[in-house]
Amino acid sequence: LFSLRTLPGDLLLLATDGLHDNLYEQDILASLGTSLPPSRPPSRPPPLLPMARSLAAEAAAMAADGSRVAPWQLSRAYLSPEKKKVLHPFTWKRKVREQAVLCGLDEKGRPVRGLGGKQDDITVVLARIE
Repeated sequence: LFSLRTLPGDLLLLATDGLHDNLYEQDILASLGTSLPPSRPPSRPPPLLPMARSLAAEAAAMAADGSRVAPWQLSRAYLSPEKKKVLHPFTWKRKVREQAVLCGLDEKGRPVRGLGGKQDDITVVLARIE
């Protein structure tokens, strides 16, 4: 268990791994940011259901995209034993996107498929702290 401090107006995002396997954190924040007003609180907060649906739709679209390096592949590359053989320790973070594709191995050295999103269940729940 853990706790965190919240303020009225904060958003709480709960999601299955299908969201995080297919959308990078900055993509999620950008998507939410386009739906939210500037830094001052609005007189009427935006509805959360369309925002949650939009995030889920973006993740589903990315899951079907076979031409990009997805977040799940980066996490595999970070864990791959092959990265230690190929990349110098001071440059591996900078090149981990290429490594995700080049090594094509999971954390146990098993082959994984190539580029693209990960077809998975995608559930998104947004809540506003009042």
